[in-house]
Amino acid sequence: MQNLDKNMNIGKVSSELDWIIPTDFPEQFRLEGFPWFQENQGFIRLPKRLSKTFRAPVWELAHCCSGGQLHFATNSPTVNIRVKIPTAQKGTEHLPGPGEMYHMPATGQSGFDLYEKHDDHYEFLGISRFEVKKYSYESELKSFETSIQRNFVLNFPLYSGVETLEIGLEKNSIIYSPALRHSSRPIIIYGTSVTQGGCANRPGMSYTNIMSRILDTEIINLGFSGNGKGDIEVANAITEIPSPRMILLDYEGNAGSPAEYANSLPPFLAKLREYYPQTPIGILGRFPFANEYRKLSSSRLENRKMVIDLVEAQQNELTFFIDCSEAFGAYTNEATVDGVHPTDLGFMLLGEYVSNAIVSYIQQK
Repeated sequence: MQNLDKNMNIGKVSSELDWIIPTDFPEQFRLEGFPWFQENQGFIRLPKRLSKTFRAPVWELAHCCSGGQLHFATNSPTVNIRVKIPTAQKGTEHLPGPGEMYHMPATGQSGFDLYEKHDDHYEFLGISRFEVKKYSYESELKSFETSIQRNFVLNFPLYSGVETLEIGLEKNSIIYSPALRHSSRPIIIYGTSVTQGGCANRPGMSYTNIMSRILDTEIINLGFSGNGKGDIEVANAITEIPSPRMILLDYEGNAGSPAEYANSLPPFLAKLREYYPQTPIGILGRFPFANEYRKLSSSRLENRKMVIDLVEAQQNELTFFIDCSEAFGAYTNEATVDGVHPTDLGFMLLGEYVSNAIVSYIQQK
């Protein structure tokens, strides 16, 4: 196909670049989404020292880089990346290799995408282009005709790990400190494959990354595909993250039966409230699956009642419910890839819906 359509060519990266390891220069490159990066010395979403306390699938999925972002500013007229994706090793042998998922594009699974941050919005610029079966690649993300200072956000892959990352800039370019966020305190989201980003076409279309642009704040993504089950060990890890602006629990889709969800949610919430007595904690009710577009399932209705009762029992305005049963509106039957995991349309609707609910909650406070 690349021979028939030049717009599908992978392209080549210039040999005349300076390659920079961004984590060696934290003042110029701000890393988000990896609260234990310094301790782990790697792009892992949970702390290594607690790895034996987590269920094996959770620890394995923690090596996926969903929600990771790199913020930087430069006058380089071209932005490139050099990436190495880790091969299977003990503790990660079940993670999909590059381009292996049947219902999610490789660009979302193991690719990066680039945005430019303006004063009041973010603008999508480009994606990494690579041979999907390879574990390392170089790719030009964007080139410009002019050499002026621009603020960039690089989104990490949603369903693969990253062993090494280098940024390729034109020689003698200047690197500036990145633009500040509207809020310096992160929002933490714990959840499922949908939280992790399955099955977005590219990382920037994951609903948590959409929210990070709408709210202009760091989102720490703790979504674990198929394994958001309310594990108290994950709650223990979350309590190590200092001063979150808000915590969102979005794991109903993996919680099991209504009885199992009712058993796991109260202690998970209690553990977080013990450590964060003044932090708003929102509980998300999942959006309807495609086969529920006419009528919500009985388990969905039972879960919603349980959460509403739990929130009311807290007698605390800092605990609130975001009911996502109307998140897709008229597109409930069309907003997923497989009836469960959102398309980019679904993620845009969900990201906007949850962001609006958060803004409304804050304004009411």
